[in-house]
Amino acid sequence: MEHVKISVVVPVYKVEAYLQECIDSILAQTFRDFELILVNDGSPDSSGDICETAANSDARIRVLHQENQGVTGARANGVAAAKGDFITFVDSDDTLPPHALQTLVNHADHKTDMVLGNIKGYSSCPPFGEVPLDIYRQMCVVMKGVLNGPVAKLIRRTLFNDWVFDMPRELKVGEDAIMNIRLAYRAKGKIYNTGAVVYHYRTNDESVTHVLSPSPEMDMLLAKYRLASFPAEDLQQHVEAGLYKSLIMHWLNALHNTPILPPSVLEYRRFLLSIKKESGYKFDLYSYLLFHCPNQLCLNILTWARKLLQNIKGKRQTL
Repeated sequence: MEHVKISVVVPVYKVEAYLQECIDSILAQTFRDFELILVNDGSPDSSGDICETAANSDARIRVLHQENQGVTGARANGVAAAKGDFITFVDSDDTLPPHALQTLVNHADHKTDMVLGNIKGYSSCPPFGEVPLDIYRQMCVVMKGVLNGPVAKLIRRTLFNDWVFDMPRELKVGEDAIMNIRLAYRAKGKIYNTGAVVYHYRTNDESVTHVLSPSPEMDMLLAKYRLASFPAEDLQQHVEAGLYKSLIMHWLNALHNTPILPPSVLEYRRFLLSIKKESGYKFDLYSYLLFHCPNQLCLNILTWARKLLQNIKGKRQTL
């Protein structure tokens, strides 16, 4: 296929139970002008064989085999091999409704950089119609009101470069959100939101996001890459839009999964205080209690609050 409108990129790793259903849902699209790139990321099960069998049955399918590089590396190589004007990503244990590609492409013209859809059962979505670029960037940075993953959307292929995919392997949770921010800042054209459900997500207990619990260390790594993905001059406006509160809530969520408070708790606290200083953020009462009191008192408050939450949770389970 010399030229296609859409390249569908599917990273594949240990999904032999779901992969065929994913492939079938893509091949069943009412919109036909696409190629399907299956990137076998060194999967140790029969996923690679399933990919090859599918490619032999449909000329629109290409298979890339690589040593394990993680989902970001698989997506990067899929995009590098793509020929379409637009890219859409599908995780290999998820599916698309039959109308998904047609719904998205209906709103794509030569001025469009992204067309956004929604995931079944999710309410996060910007306003319908054209979304101002500065608003979309802000939503991606704050991670509120927009899907944090790269799925359920069309993305112009020329937006991708090495920087979009430049993330360390140890960043196991949140790399999708970082990619979102970088693509938003690469965009110059129109962002259009259809509001339509174009993606069916499967909850897979073996996926990375379900296996790994957040930790202060992982959250700080995510936060640092998040802040490095937009210009420093935009820090103030993003902080005022809710970035700071978002960082705090992520940190508290990580603390909730930490049996013993590690040294990184105080390191992350210092990190958040440095952001506050750089941006001139004004503490509200909640932030003041967390970050404006002596270190030991701060830890005592956090420990007490966590025990209270655990007690409330335990009582609810016994009702």
